[in-house]
Amino acid sequence: MHARSSAAMSRRPGNGILRVARWLPAVSCLPLMAEVAVMYARGQIGWPSLLAALLVVLACLGIVARTDFAWLVVFLWLAQQVLPFPESTSIVLPLLAALLIIGCGGATQGVIAALIASIAYLPALSQGGTADMPIDTILILLGFFTLATGAGIAWGAHQRRAEREQRRISQTYQRNVLRVTDRLHNSVANDLVYLDRVLAGGDLGVDEIEQARCFVDG
Repeated sequence: MHARSSAAMSRRPGNGILRVARWLPAVSCLPLMAEVAVMYARGQIGWPSLLAALLVVLACLGIVARTDFAWLVVFLWLAQQVLPFPESTSIVLPLLAALLIIGCGGATQGVIAALIASIAYLPALSQGGTADMPIDTILILLGFFTLATGAGIAWGAHQRRAEREQRRISQTYQRNVLRVTDRLHNSVANDLVYLDRVLAGGDLGVDEIEQARCFVDG
């Protein structure tokens, strides 16, 4: 019973939630794959864009095993913004999911990832927008980056608080079990010593004899 209780106490619900969250980038790649396939079939994009999209998909699938692959999604996004070839607009979804995953790891790395993803828009932002990238679109994308990163940071902070509370409860439970076990051991040891004296026929008073009789009868 103690083993089952300890195992239950040591479970971390936050880790289970994070395992589910790791699938978000992979799921968000479905619109990207569909859009890229249609654009390639129509001749709107070439093999560089197709290869870039494939790398993003592979990176998102890698996040399921290791969350570090979320950084690869961010850098691939940045590369697609800088390199001069057409891109799919659906790549924003895997990027947002990657920012959320990175934000779960901590506020510092979440902010850094969001800044890296925003670097490509700095020239257009400094010019007040361009024909290809209006200022409204830039601000909306930056807002999405901020929301995804902020959600990840809040989610990660909640997980860490839950894990600390779970560890505190588990440690308190284990201390209480050890305390009760120690008291029970001392009590049994004292009773056995006393019973040994009774069986050895030592000189006992009337009260001690009565206690021994009660112990044996009980």
